[in-house]
Amino acid sequence: MTTPAVETVERRLAWRGDNLVAYNSRAPEILLEGPSGTGKTVTILHKLHDLACDHPGFRGLIVRKVAVTLGSTALATLEQQVFAEWDNSARKSVLDGVHYYGGSTREAEAYVYDNGSRIAIGGMDQASKVLGSFYDVIFFNQGEESTIEDLETLKTRLRNG
Repeated sequence: MTTPAVETVERRLAWRGDNLVAYNSRAPEILLEGPSGTGKTVTILHKLHDLACDHPGFRGLIVRKVAVTLGSTALATLEQQVFAEWDNSARKSVLDGVHYYGGSTREAEAYVYDNGSRIAIGGMDQASKVLGSFYDVIFFNQGEESTIEDLETLKTRLRNG
């Protein structure tokens, strides 16, 4: 019996400056600021994805002030630039073992990994969905939209402080 060939995708990423510092940081809070197009969002999304791949059972959250704004911004970047091969018709990443879950009345939308990791998606306008769980890492995309109260509320959802 022959073993089917396995396709390997190698991604070479070169983080520079503050993006490199943020990607490698273990600090409890990270703030990246700067002009658009400098890789801030891509860096943090890669960090979340790599944590989800490397740590089975990892729970992450991508959040914005208004949930609907995620689809054409951070989530488009995640699917197009972070996941190796994203099939929009099947809503899954072919090579990374990631599947999209559309959510329910009790649970937020999420990207679910074959290893049991999840990256939930939500907005502070629908806080009951994202606040009903605990997370290892929370990424507030476009943090300038947030309030201190939003950030303090989200910090209560971190399961490791």
